[in-house]
Amino acid sequence: MIPVKKTLHNIKHEFLIAGVKLFRRKKFKKTVFLAGSGRSGTTWIGNIINHKNDYRIYFEPFHPGKVTEFGLFNSRQYFRDEVSDPAFLNPMNLLIQGKLSNKWINSRNRNFYASKLLVKDIRANLLLHWIKSHHPDLKVILVLRHPCAVALSRIKLKWGGSVSQFLSQPELLQDYLQPFLEIMRAADSDLEKCVTAWCIENYVPLRQFNPGEILVCYYENFIIDPEPEVRKMLNFIGDPFPADLESNLSFSSDTNWNRSEHSDLQEFSFNRWKSEITPADYAKVKNILQKFGMDLFYDDDGRPLSPELKG
Repeated sequence: MIPVKKTLHNIKHEFLIAGVKLFRRKKFKKTVFLAGSGRSGTTWIGNIINHKNDYRIYFEPFHPGKVTEFGLFNSRQYFRDEVSDPAFLNPMNLLIQGKLSNKWINSRNRNFYASKLLVKDIRANLLLHWIKSHHPDLKVILVLRHPCAVALSRIKLKWGGSVSQFLSQPELLQDYLQPFLEIMRAADSDLEKCVTAWCIENYVPLRQFNPGEILVCYYENFIIDPEPEVRKMLNFIGDPFPADLESNLSFSSDTNWNRSEHSDLQEFSFNRWKSEITPADYAKVKNILQKFGMDLFYDDDGRPLSPELKG
């Protein structure tokens, strides 16, 4: 049988995987989990964390269609802390230990021999408490961005909106979402569905964690007044503040397809979504936020109000 000709990309990938198995450290000295809703700026903020390229990057490992080990997971999976089924627990443990590898999760990595690990994911918000209950030393950062900005960005990319992945999980409904079934089922347009999904993805972890257990960061603060937000984040994970903050903030996101969003922070409007949404649609958004109690996190100008965690 004639062997299939391998592409240079595949050969390079196999070499890198072999290198990881042979030479990577037995244990990372630090693991940081960076989470947020899709289109919240997590990739850009991950680049700020990794400004010295001293982290190994795991990109979106909880994508069930891209990572075989997580193929049994719902795309917005929720688990109670006591869930210990090896089919779910084992891949999560391998992930946090830095023992998984494939082309997808390695696609943004630039240092396979780093001593620190950064896991960046937009599908794991509802899993954060479960993960941290098994790995209490894990540093968890949750990024919030205004739901209108998130929703409109998703709609432009034709991601659409859906709440079915939440409605199909009985334990999630029982533990957190029962009071919101009416508003969830009433979500009709893509905008309403995306905003409802944003509420759920952030309401649950914000209700689960106590102050100090995780760090909540606001995307808008990285734009409006970046130094305090960057300093707060790096202090939380125990990393030094960069000598040249401005150059590190200008890193373009790998998932910023229009390549303009962070190219000039002085010109960037953190709330440009306001010019893209009608008053009628904004009223619908506010109604959804109020039902979840998530209207407390931003004012009408889109500036964070920062009531970080449950009272």
